[in-house]
Amino acid sequence: MNTTTYIGDCRISFFNISSQGFWDNLKSPDVVFGYSLPLLEIQIILIFFCIVMSHMFLRCIGISQIASYMIAGIVLGPQLFDVLEKSSGKLSVDPALDGIAALRCISVFGTLMFTFLMTVRTSRRVAFHSGKLPVVIGIVSFFAPLFGLGFQNFFSDNIDPHYMPLTKALGERTAIVITQSSILLPSTTYILLELKIINSELGRLALSACVINDILGIFSMIVASIQATYIHVSHATAYRDIVAVIIFFLVVFLVFKPMVQWVIDRTPEDKPVEDMYIHAVIITALASAAYFVFFNMKYILGPLMISIIIPEGPPLGSALEAKFERLTMNVFLPISITFSAMRCDGARILSEFNDIFFNIFLTFLILVIKLVACLAPCLYYKLPLSESLAVSFILSYKSFADFVLYEAVLDDTYISQATYSFLILYSLLNAGIVPTILRRMYDPRRKKRLRDHSIPTIVVLTEPRLPYRGYSSPPCEARCLESVTVTTFTAFSHENLMHEDICTLALDKTTSMIVVPSGRKWTVDGLFESDNTAIRHLNQSLLDRAPCSIGILVDRGQFSRKSIVTSKKRYSIDVGVLFIGGKDDREALSLVKRMKNNPRIRVTVIRLVFDHEIESDWDYILDNEGLKDLKSTEDNKDIDYIERIVTSSVEVVKAVQLLAEEYDLMVVGRDHDMTSQDLSGLMEWVELPELGVIGDLLAARDLSSKLNSVFLNPSFHSFTLSLASGILRTLGCPKLTLVCKVEATPCLSSRKKHVSSTARNIV
Repeated sequence: MNTTTYIGDCRISFFNISSQGFWDNLKSPDVVFGYSLPLLEIQIILIFFCIVMSHMFLRCIGISQIASYMIAGIVLGPQLFDVLEKSSGKLSVDPALDGIAALRCISVFGTLMFTFLMTVRTSRRVAFHSGKLPVVIGIVSFFAPLFGLGFQNFFSDNIDPHYMPLTKALGERTAIVITQSSILLPSTTYILLELKIINSELGRLALSACVINDILGIFSMIVASIQATYIHVSHATAYRDIVAVIIFFLVVFLVFKPMVQWVIDRTPEDKPVEDMYIHAVIITALASAAYFVFFNMKYILGPLMISIIIPEGPPLGSALEAKFERLTMNVFLPISITFSAMRCDGARILSEFNDIFFNIFLTFLILVIKLVACLAPCLYYKLPLSESLAVSFILSYKSFADFVLYEAVLDDTYISQATYSFLILYSLLNAGIVPTILRRMYDPRRKKRLRDHSIPTIVVLTEPRLPYRGYSSPPCEARCLESVTVTTFTAFSHENLMHEDICTLALDKTTSMIVVPSGRKWTVDGLFESDNTAIRHLNQSLLDRAPCSIGILVDRGQFSRKSIVTSKKRYSIDVGVLFIGGKDDREALSLVKRMKNNPRIRVTVIRLVFDHEIESDWDYILDNEGLKDLKSTEDNKDIDYIERIVTSSVEVVKAVQLLAEEYDLMVVGRDHDMTSQDLSGLMEWVELPELGVIGDLLAARDLSSKLNSVFLNPSFHSFTLSLASGILRTLGCPKLTLVCKVEATPCLSSRKKHVSSTARNIV
């Protein structure tokens, strides 16, 4: 099984990999675990069994899965199963061939790959173009916690020499200050992804500050490593390490970075990167880790530097994520975290509590200093208190990525086993508590929620002085009525986080309306083709978080009706507005009122009236107020108004199906007054809830019409919009883009008659 061969003065040890199995060793089945592969398999099985069992309970109270990995490691540690101790010596007496050597190798590989992929996912362009605030936060949060070094000599007289010599104990306190002062980019990226705010303004601010802090941290780590070599090894070795670091940076930025750009340039736009190049990048990252280990520095520095020069998003960054992210996050990372937590010995904390009490105090002191250091610049730059606190907690988050530092100082004997065990438990508490606090403290939907406001005072004061007041058609509006400004905006984002980019852009541009596709696709002939669930999920997120009106476009292809010619006008598009009642339908009505001046669009408002409607209902009163000017044919020659009485949901369905054949485009509200049983009964059959009851009928697969539809919902002022596609085509726009902006007050329904926009912008 285990063999030792002596050649001269050298001893060569090796062990067997595969056993003969249990059936050939029934008398002593434990012999099987003297082979490396079965031993590794049983270790991995135990790890994932404990992870699944712990997460079954923790997920019920909203604790993240990372905490489950840590708890699984503690369960398998010295307090219960003690897997590491029982695995030691199974294969060989040589430490290099120990029973945990293979598991340790997988753990290191998982940490390396996780750090590499998380850094690749980080947008460096956002990090370095976010203003002064993240730079100030990054610098202050790096240097302020170092003031904790001034406390390392406190109570030094109480240090027990049996625990650790005085000089070494002071060095332990220094190691604690340094490890707790760091803000690791992988940890920050992970918590932002977990909270789904990485593309929000707050997430970008935290990432930018973290990148600045990490740059200073990497430089300090390299300097500290070279300084230790200079003091404890030799001057020549330290100079050699300096030259090695300089050569590495030159090769990375002068050779490897141009090669990466060459791979990106030669990859066709719609084609994936060849596997050969992806494998070459991973091999380079692994080789860089070995390079730094050879020169007595931390292996994590190499992959970190390699990942920084790889652009995020397609083609290369996305290809690396698609190929390795699931394997890393679901297999290697759990093993890595659990293995590190398996070295936690809670009994040592209790037995040596008096010796490490000051270390515990110092850890929490650094936490408070870091929170204040991150909070102060945010408040100075007038960031809201809730967001300032959220940034502080994000940058103070200590989790599994910090295990790399803890294990490094433990292996180098800078800290004791008891201190290491406490730091693991501290990270466990941090990983469980901080995400919960952030979920309660920061909700991006609250920031972007639209509130009803009156028309700004400046408009009211300025309006009487406008030179075009009194004109039937203001000169400026007449010139700009049909002008369309198209601005392109491209962002690479995960499909679960796309809504953050869209909402941020809409908020920055004071957008009044966002138009998105429905996700349901038809052929040119009007036949159903497919459903895109990713776009549907995006629409749901936008309906929850958007700061303005949302239009969900259901496009069935080319318009089915022919142009209508009358003696006076030629209409390119017939637009129908189905009005049932409620705030969404009033929002849709406000939209189509702005179209009546377009000579190529004819608008018809069809109101479905239930025979038992309560005329004293507040929504009913508001509906009549909005329709008052439409009922007078003398004042509204450009908009036709029709009322139809319905008595049941069956008649509603028939009316909608008939209207689908009469109009090219339909604009309807998403939500209606559901107090009536006539509509609430239809909710049970809705297939696309994001479109509402009527929208779902118009987007039905079996509807034999080429009707295009738009649906509105101003709970955050959102609606579904097929109308916009046709309007833009009549205006000469070949393609509808994502975000549509009308420069006026944020809410469509709040615009007054004489307050007009200078242009309609599509972003």
